[in-house]
Amino acid sequence: MGFLDGISKDFKGSTFEIAKLLQLPTVFILDAKASAQSIIIPIKGIEWIKKYIPVIGIILNNVSTEGHKKLLIEAITKHSKINILGVLPKYGKEIFFSRHLGLQTAIELDKNIFNDLSAFVEQNINIDKILALAKIDINYSFVKKENRKKKTTKKIGYIAYDKAFNFYYRSNIEYLMELGYNIKYFSPLENETIEKCDFLYIGGGYPELYAKRLQDNTNTIDSIIEHFHRGGKIIAECGGLIYLSKSITNDNTTYNMINIFDTNFKMENKIQALGYVEAEINKNLPFYEKGKKIKGHIFHYSSIISNNEEYIFKLKTLSTNKIIYDGFFKNATLASYTHFHFLDESSLIEKFLQWRC
Repeated sequence: MGFLDGISKDFKGSTFEIAKLLQLPTVFILDAKASAQSIIIPIKGIEWIKKYIPVIGIILNNVSTEGHKKLLIEAITKHSKINILGVLPKYGKEIFFSRHLGLQTAIELDKNIFNDLSAFVEQNINIDKILALAKIDINYSFVKKENRKKKTTKKIGYIAYDKAFNFYYRSNIEYLMELGYNIKYFSPLENETIEKCDFLYIGGGYPELYAKRLQDNTNTIDSIIEHFHRGGKIIAECGGLIYLSKSITNDNTTYNMINIFDTNFKMENKIQALGYVEAEINKNLPFYEKGKKIKGHIFHYSSIISNNEEYIFKLKTLSTNKIIYDGFFKNATLASYTHFHFLDESSLIEKFLQWRC
């Protein structure tokens, strides 16, 4: 969403709030398509933002011609002292295609395109000036938690990573490494298996786009089921939750999934949930007590069309206060639509990982 968009009218939870808290140097990219003097309107808004954060300049995007570029620069320099750090002409071809959850992911793109884009940026943006202006001087205090100290153990953690599953907070993976997990990646799409391990993490992604392959890749399915019945820990988020369910229906075709949870999903034509949530534990868990609250976020186009499992989270959306029920726990598997940051102060994931089941 936009720079100011958060969970409340005072911009809480927005990119603006983070930039303000950390005083991060910020560059705004403005779409200049079909505008000339009117470019001043968003710039005046940016000048208001400069009262609170160090805005170092702007980059103009989608500039049609040299004449268009001249009009824009003349308008900006007459009415503002903001730095123009670059002017990007129209690229001439579409690169990033969108789908229901946003852009195609980087893992799906032809890697050669990044070299072309790098050259395009170098030719049209003053990188040296940006680096010179973006002097980051963060002055704040923080307390290191004991669990941030890297531990040396022989624990093994598998993470599903391919075109179907690749929505992960990098800091979550780094946190697992700090806890001492030797991280190994595997691809359900390539029918790869997991060996005996302590922990399995299946993140979000696009399982609905590859449902037939996921359904047919029984080697992966069998190894995950074996891990589940052995009592191995699993965290599954959104797309990972769907993968552990009974089925997913997409374009009137139903595909069987792993069937750990007796729940059936369907892809819808419009968004079903988006935003930050507060998740209240709806029942006592062996590693966490009922009533405690955790923050997370949800974003999905699928819906649950039938369910025979008990929900463990009562969600309240932080922008609308809507109540939603989410999440399942079985054996040592924790799965939900909600994405959690593992370093959240609630320590939900930490306690789950430390729990001796």
